[in-house]
Formats: sequence, C-alpha cells, structure tokens
Amino acid sequence: MFMQIRKYQQGFSLLDIIVGIIFLSVAFIASLVTLRNLQSQENRMEAIIRGTSMANNIMEVVRAHSFDEQSLSPWSDPLGAEENSAADYDDIDDYIGYTFTYQGYFGFTGKTRVFYVDPNVNLLDSVGTVTDYKRIIVTVLHPELQAPVNITSIMTP
Repeated sequence: MFMQIRKYQQGFSLLDIIVGIIFLSVAFIASLVTLRNLQSQENRMEAIIRGTSMANNIMEVVRAHSFDEQSLSPWSDPLGAEENSAADYDDIDDYIGYTFTYQGYFGFTGKTRVFYVDPNVNLLDSVGTVTDYKRIIVTVLHPELQAPVNITSIMTP
C-alpha cells in the first residue's frame, strides 16, 4: 500500500492578504498626505518669491523719484499726491496709499505707505512732524501667504 503524503500548498492565507492590503492602504494614504503638504509648501514658497519680487519692483519705482516736491527744505506737509495719475508722480510721497497689481501675478495686490520719521525718536512709526527722513513701506498680499510681504526703506534728501 502506498501511503500518499499530502503536501500542503505553500502560499498566503486570507488573513495575510487582508493585513497586506491594510498596510499598503495606510502607506498610500500617508504618501498622498505628504505629497499634498509638499505641494502646499511649494505654492507658499512661490508666493513668497513672487511677492518679494513684486514688492522690490514697486520699491525701486518709488525710490527712483525725488525726496520731495520741493528741492530744498521746508518739505511738503501734508504728504500726498499733487498729481492726478501715477504716471505724473514726481516725488516719493505721491505714492501714499498707492495700490497696485501686476498682470502676470494673479491674486497679488500691494499697497504703499510713506511717512516722516525721526531717527532720534522712532524709525518705525510716524512722528507726525516734518523731518529729513521719509519711510517707505511696500506691502504685498496673496491668499497663499501666511503673512504679507513687507519691504521698507528710509529716504533722505
């Protein structure tokens, strides 16, 4: 008589397959979350770079103008635009409250502030009196930015 030895099939059980599927699902979800976070960080960094570039461009335009409407002291008081359009602005305080957008920078907006400062009192805030120092602040906003991009400069005659 032959004794037949039954060999067991080698392979995965149903439990092994279910555990494997669960493991692969968790790994797949984790990789999707990581990819989404990387994309969000990339969008934020691009917004920071574009916002900084846009702010620098506007700051250079403002700084290219003369310190004041007057060539010598006493300086203008109050500050503000004497001309009707930005194309005619001739001094830096004409850019008070100037808002801007660029065609190639969708979703970006910016605004400028200009005010007198006194280095002996406070370089960060307006002193309310006419001095030989004007501070220019250019602020750029975008929905991707966690905080606005601010660039500042101090001008003297």
